[in-house]
Amino acid sequence: NQDAAESALEPAKAKGLPTASATCDIQVGPQCHAAFEAIVSKLGRVDTLINCAAIYPRRPLLEITDAEWDASNGINIKGTYHMMAEAVRHMQSQEPKAQVRGRIVNLTSVDAF
Repeated sequence: NQDAAESALEPAKAKGLPTASATCDIQVGPQCHAAFEAIVSKLGRVDTLINCAAIYPRRPLLEITDAEWDASNGINIKGTYHMMAEAVRHMQSQEPKAQVRGRIVNLTSVDAF
């Protein structure tokens, strides 16, 4: 949700830091690509990706449907992959800043049963 994304950036904006946001379905590679293109067009580069999107149906194992399981894996695994791949694509092509092309922090889980 774009409004929530903009709201999350308010503390950084208040400190005068450059910010940008974009929304996408991280399960869909082309949408991730478009989101990164929008960010790079505004900021010029990608220095940090904090990959923090996860879902899990909170029910007993035998009550989880295939569709719910697929959605969970789509966000938690496939989505993490798509976002990392797009970040790395940009980071590899940009000049290093303080000897670093970029950083990625992944926070994801598929929970334990």
